Amino acid sequence: MSLGLDPYVGFYHQPRFGRPALALDVMEEFRPLIAESVVLTCINNRMVLPKHFVQAGKAVKAEPWDPETYETAVSTVRQDVASLHRSQISKDL
Repeated sequence: MSLGLDPYVGFYHQPRFGRPALALDVMEEFRPLIAESVVLTCINNRMVLPKHFVQAGKAVKAEPWDPETYETAVSTVRQDVASLHRSQISKDL
């Protein structure tokens, strides 16, 4: 607020009581990067297999994820992002 930005007024997200729409708008830029990283990590590490999907006609639906598999994937992506960040910092120094 000291810079004149109201965290509760956003562009993409509608204002709701107690919801910081501006913070959600800023986070939106990183959502595809993180979400795609988790999905690709699961595919590359064979955490998600064809048996985890159900086909109904031409549609394909994912079965609910095992929470442990999800946490493992997210943790792996966090570690990858942190190591990438550390290597970038060392290059800058």
